[in-house]
Amino acid sequence: MNALRAYLRLSPSLAELRTLLDSKQLNANYLPVVTKAAEGTAITPEWLLANYDFARARAILKTVPGSHLRGPYLLSTLKPPGRQPAAAGNILFQDLSSTPPDLVQPWYEAFLNQASQERFWEAKTTELLALKLRTIVDVMAQGLSDVKKALASWIEYFK
Repeated sequence: MNALRAYLRLSPSLAELRTLLDSKQLNANYLPVVTKAAEGTAITPEWLLANYDFARARAILKTVPGSHLRGPYLLSTLKPPGRQPAAAGNILFQDLSSTPPDLVQPWYEAFLNQASQERFWEAKTTELLALKLRTIVDVMAQGLSDVKKALASWIEYFK
């Protein structure tokens, strides 16, 4: 759900962007849905999840090398993905399946920043280092409380 919140918060509509940018500068963000929202319907994370087109998403992911079973995933290509595999090396693919919920938005922001670059498929490893370290620390911190609880129960057991 955090990925959907980040999508809504950080991805302006194409109609808005077309009034501000030349068409060559547009970088569209698509989220496949099975139906268009009725007039006046608020697009919320809940609406997006209820109307998410899992079949279309699976077809898009088949164009990207590797196994993709969990998600969410972010994908940037030079052209909208079709039935053929994306051109090798000219894609930006991000797997958020192991990202802690509170760090989904920073990862989404980093993805959008990278995707807006002219040669978006060339990794900016130094720029991602801080985000990767932050994620590692967050994951370790989440596990620390479980370790403390287990240790406390072992100490209590041997008293």
